[in-house]
This record gives sequence, C-alpha cells and structure tokens, in this order.
Amino acid sequence: MSPVTAVSFILLTSSTLALLSRISHLVEASLAAAIIIIISGSVILLGYWYNSPLLYRSSVIPVALPTAICITLSGIILIILIDNNSRLVRMFTGNSVRSRLLRSFLPAVVAVSLIEGWINSVLLPHWHMDNLAIATSLYAIFATTVIGLIVFIISNQIGGAVDRTEKALGESEKKYRRLHESMLDAFVKTDMTGLITETNSSFQKM
Repeated sequence: MSPVTAVSFILLTSSTLALLSRISHLVEASLAAAIIIIISGSVILLGYWYNSPLLYRSSVIPVALPTAICITLSGIILIILIDNNSRLVRMFTGNSVRSRLLRSFLPAVVAVSLIEGWINSVLLPHWHMDNLAIATSLYAIFATTVIGLIVFIISNQIGGAVDRTEKALGESEKKYRRLHESMLDAFVKTDMTGLITETNSSFQKM
C-alpha cells in the first residue's frame, strides 16, 4: 500500500470518528482533514490526467487511480456529512443566483482548464506539428465556443427566472392595488413624522 493511501485512510477514519463524537472542535478538525483528503486525491488524479502519475519511478509506492478516485470522493462525502447546511455546501446547493452561477461556471472553467492542460501535455507531443500556433488557435476557438455556449444557456435560464419573478411581482402589485382601491373603508398610511404617504379612493372622497 502506498504511504499516501495509508495516511489518507487514517485521516478519513479519524475524521469520521471525530464527526460521530459531535464535539465542536473535533468536527472542525475533521472538516480540515476532509479538505486535505480532497486536495491530496485531486493532485493524484491530476497526475494521471496529465499522463504524469505522481511517485512513479521512485522508491515510494504510487497511489493507484481507483484509490485516488475513492480518496477524493470520500473527502467530498465527508464534507457533506459534516454539515450539509454549511456555507461551503450552500454555495453550490442553494437556489440563489450566486449558487446557480457557481454551479454553472465553476465546472466549466475547471473543465476547460483540464482539457487545455491535457492537450498540451498529452496530445501535442504526439502530433508532431511544425506550427504549434495552429493547435493553439484551434483550442482557443474550441474554448471560446464552449464558454460562449455555456454563458448563453446560463443567461437564458437566469434571465428567464428574473423575468418570471418580475412578472409575478407585477401581478401581485396590481392585485394589491385593485384590492386597495376597491376598499369601502378609508385607508391612509403615514410615516413616523405624520406625513401621509398613501391613501385610497375612499379616503380621498372624504
């Protein structure tokens, strides 16, 4: 077994036990351990993605790809179990505009960055192209197209949601106004200084 795998599983087990204890400072420590687990697993996965696995050709036993995937997923699950209402989780699972933008843009940015690194480290060395500017231009066109498509889809979704909200708000305001004007009783609203700020037709006829 790789030492990195052993340390990761020790951290994972310790974090799980700390989570079960429900002691506040231990839970905070388990959150920090989960973040460390995710970072270590992600670094190993990036090594495989860029065709440069870590610790290979060294005296240290490397971490296998399935193990690295399990380590990363375990860290993510541990963070969710620690507090599914935490700010870190709400940033991606909430219904706010910020959460929706993060869910849409962050994976796209990460994906484009990973693809760029993969092309530069894996594909380009085997293409034997005399003019690397062509390959770079093709990738730039691809990345621009993908990001533009994502922005277009997201803007339509969020813009549509905003339009529906504004329409519902306008209809609610019209309904309130009709109810307000049809009241037989006089209605008057004043501010803290006694200045009249709103009245209905019944009050105005008095």
